[in-house]
Amino acid sequence: MTEPIHWGSDVPVSLPQPLAEDNPGVVPMDGFCFTPNGLFFDLSEADYQRISSPTFAPDNPQEQVIRYDEGL
Repeated sequence: MTEPIHWGSDVPVSLPQPLAEDNPGVVPMDGFCFTPNGLFFDLSEADYQRISSPTFAPDNPQEQVIRYDEGL
């Protein structure tokens, strides 16, 4: 992916968890992988950190906003 994924939320987002070190992927399948314990998302810890960090947050309507162009 060359473009970042922009998302924001005021609640925790449901994301797949990365593979545990004791459950390595054996057979990759385009985003999924077979492991000794079954089928899992093929997601490393580095990938998880990258996609789980939002690139922006929703506006806070309770935050005071000062507009310098208000009198124009």
